[in-house]
Amino acid sequence: MAPIDPHSAEYKQAIEQWHEQRNEFMRKEWLNIAGLFWLEHSTKYRIGKDPSINDLELSGATTPAHLGVLERTAHDLVNFTLDPQAVTSKPGDWAIRINSVSMTPGETIALTPDGNEKGLPASVVAYDTVSWYPIKRGERVGIRVKDDENPAIKEFKGIKYSPIKPEYVVCGKWHTLREGEHKLKISDMLGGVRETSASGYLAFKLPESDGPEYRLYVEGSPDKELFILFRDGTSGKTTYGSGRFLRVPAPDADNNVQIDFNKAFNPPCAYTSFATCPLPPGDNWLHVQAQKAGKGKGMVDAGELADPSH
Repeated sequence: MAPIDPHSAEYKQAIEQWHEQRNEFMRKEWLNIAGLFWLEHSTKYRIGKDPSINDLELSGATTPAHLGVLERTAHDLVNFTLDPQAVTSKPGDWAIRINSVSMTPGETIALTPDGNEKGLPASVVAYDTVSWYPIKRGERVGIRVKDDENPAIKEFKGIKYSPIKPEYVVCGKWHTLREGEHKLKISDMLGGVRETSASGYLAFKLPESDGPEYRLYVEGSPDKELFILFRDGTSGKTTYGSGRFLRVPAPDADNNVQIDFNKAFNPPCAYTSFATCPLPPGDNWLHVQAQKAGKGKGMVDAGELADPSH
């Protein structure tokens, strides 16, 4: 599909539609997160709504006072035992399900965490408006809780954006790198660091009179949509301090890529403290690239702005 002319009314309409999709995505996927709890090895945790009798307090109007017991196993699974006496204030057909299959009171099931080494889907425990599942981040294993009635959903006023700027739709050139030719160190909000090999980089120029050619390094296959982490001269000023994300289409047959910075978006950590986001590697700090070149500012004055409420 040919790129839309960024000066056209069609492009403006497409970006405004993308804004609405982003708002809906945040409501459904991130603003419903109501808690994140980290688990120690071989420790049992009582969970439920009543904080006086549980180690981990769960939200939800119909959550039982005591729901059951969690235990992290030696293989980083999470055993969940449903309390035989778990009851709810909601009448009628009410059940606790794991991946849509009802649990039997007193039953113990090993839950698979999101982020596991085999890439298996996470085991999701759900009832009424509440769901939760284990997550694995580096050496840490925890429980992420979601509630479709979380107050943050109603309090959300929508994402703030810079005005649409056609000049920030730029042409980039894809350069493939050999395995191991360029290493990236990607840290996260938890303090973890992983090293990976860049599959290549995008070379491009920003709309500034004296700027250098910038590079954004990417991991993963260039045969599909590219996912980029970056910081720039606006980070911590008008945009989110830890940087932003960007998705761009796969390179065409001539290795050309249209980079649309009007679609630069904040990581979930900009809106909830219960997210565990990767941070842009130093190689993708555009303002630092400008400083090293001795020209330009490396500023992307487009896309999502910082959320003043966080």
